Amino acid sequence: IHLISTDKKRTVSEMYITVSKTTYLPSEIRMLQRGRWSIITISKLEKENLADNIFRFPQKKYPNAEIIDLR
Repeated sequence: IHLISTDKKRTVSEMYITVSKTTYLPSEIRMLQRGRWSIITISKLEKENLADNIFRFPQKKYPNAEIIDLR
């Protein structure tokens, strides 16, 4: 995955994320920061199965909140 910042003032201007073909998990991240490349190698990644409701906004708790659904 190759990402390029649209805002030239950002610290990270470019990023490559390498994803494993077998596990579909990231294995390496390369970031271009102020003209220098930083490389992060991921040797072990533990994933956790989370319930879907963790990512839902509790509308009943906040009845006056304005909900903007961008789906």
